[in-house]
Amino acid sequence: MAEMRRQDKEIQALKDRIDALRMENVHLTMQLGVTEAGTDPLTRRVEWTITGIREQLKVCPKNVSIWSPEFSACGIRNMQLEFFPQGRETATLDGFCSVFFWCPEGTNIKYQLFVGNHY
Repeated sequence: MAEMRRQDKEIQALKDRIDALRMENVHLTMQLGVTEAGTDPLTRRVEWTITGIREQLKVCPKNVSIWSPEFSACGIRNMQLEFFPQGRETATLDGFCSVFFWCPEGTNIKYQLFVGNHY
């Protein structure tokens, strides 16, 4: 019987520790300024799929861009990709495209861009 009481106390101590860690996680997340629902400050990879891209490539003129939804990664909010399927107005080669990675001013970030199986 004494062993069961000891185990019950140990279980309760573990539950209390879990609650404390959850509160600490909430506090740290708020300090990072990550308030968007479902945003994980530890996200290190973001994927953007452009629905109907084959059709858009046929009709999208040069210097017209498609914007990704805003996203957050590594605790940095308000980032976006801007894709010019036919390139910008200065593009001189057929089949040339442009991609811009927009971040908040003053952000320094290292990234890799993959398109399909290419990078």
